[in-house]
Amino acid sequence: MSEVYLNEYATFNDALENIGRFIEEVYNSKRLHSSIGYKSPIKLA
Repeated sequence: MSEVYLNEYATFNDALENIGRFIEEVYNSKRLHSSIGYKSPIKLA
């Protein structure tokens, strides 16, 4: 995951928070979802 290597984190918890945000805001919005015809949610908007 490039998110980990592109940032520096002061603590492990900082990394967990940032990675969680990345998954929710970036990854999940771009990845293909089978339930919506293998399209990304951004493509439907």
